[in-house]
Amino acid sequence: MVSGDRRPANVSTEWLVAAVAWLGLGSVALAVDGAGLGWTSAPDWLVLGGYFLLIGSAGMALSMAFALGEEIGWRGFLAPQLTTRFGYKAGALLTGVIWTAWHLPLIFFADYNNTAPTWFGVTCFAALMLGMSVIMAWLRLSSGSLWTAAVFHASHNQFIQVFFTPATSMRGTRTAFAIDEFGFALPAVVLILAIVFWRKRY
Repeated sequence: MVSGDRRPANVSTEWLVAAVAWLGLGSVALAVDGAGLGWTSAPDWLVLGGYFLLIGSAGMALSMAFALGEEIGWRGFLAPQLTTRFGYKAGALLTGVIWTAWHLPLIFFADYNNTAPTWFGVTCFAALMLGMSVIMAWLRLSSGSLWTAAVFHASHNQFIQVFFTPATSMRGTRTAFAIDEFGFALPAVVLILAIVFWRKRY
């Protein structure tokens, strides 16, 4: 995600997870029909690549609008308040707990999940939210800007939910246990990176 600089590089994390899944746990599938884009004679690899570019440009603009609306509350108000009162580590984790709880009704009472068992999906999702909260609080506090967290949030939503998960076809039930926000792979990578940020001073 970020090392010495403060640029959110969330897409690199998602590429890593997708690559592992495509090599062993899933396979690449078309995320969109080329005919729907007017690319009737384009090969599959070009359709997938073109779709990725559309998502990363025009799609990100729309995703930013939604993510910024959320981040005004999460990292614009809540995280600074909690970290000021309880310190960076406790404040970031508390923000993550509240952020996770906010999503639970969608997981339990709507279709915001993949095909993995709910108990497994919720555990992975909670770990992901806590790890991302640590990273995003660091980005927000170290940069003094809400935009760092908004770009991170928008890229996560756009590339995981709109590109990588739809582009991964299931290779048996084991794929659902690895991919998306409800599998183990992305939370594992994010938690490793969160430990790096946990040890940093902003």
